[in-house]
Amino acid sequence: MQKALMALLDKRRALKTEADAINSAIDKAEGQITAEQEARLKAMREEGDKVSADLDAFAAGLPLDAEKDRTDALAAAVAATWKEARELHANVAATCHIGNQSAKASAFIKEGKSLADVQAAVQASKVDASGRELSNHGGGGNADGPSWDKAIARQNARLPS
Repeated sequence: MQKALMALLDKRRALKTEADAINSAIDKAEGQITAEQEARLKAMREEGDKVSADLDAFAAGLPLDAEKDRTDALAAAVAATWKEARELHANVAATCHIGNQSAKASAFIKEGKSLADVQAAVQASKVDASGRELSNHGGGGNADGPSWDKAIARQNARLPS
């Protein structure tokens, strides 16, 4: 295989050297070309086209770079895995945030919990022992409730009149 390639390259070099010699002779003759030189240049052009076609066919027959293909496939698999992990982590964080349990998100991610497991854990922690769903609404968190009015009244009492 290597010998065939070397033979084609040597043939191309020989044709170029001969063409350069003929062109140099034409330049010395002040642009006058003989019929013999013209015929030889035409034959060399045809032979050069054949050598170029043979080189192209040789290059097309070379095996693909198996190591590069393997590396590309491995890189694509790693990228897909990272993308899937980022999506899972984002979904876990969003589920915990929606369930008012953002502090638990990193623990779920470190434990490798699936999204379904995280959703079940968040839902289970929102339900108390009696089966009623717990809520973070009311119970002192209401800005319109009486406790807020008392706090404002205390602050207003401290201000100088």
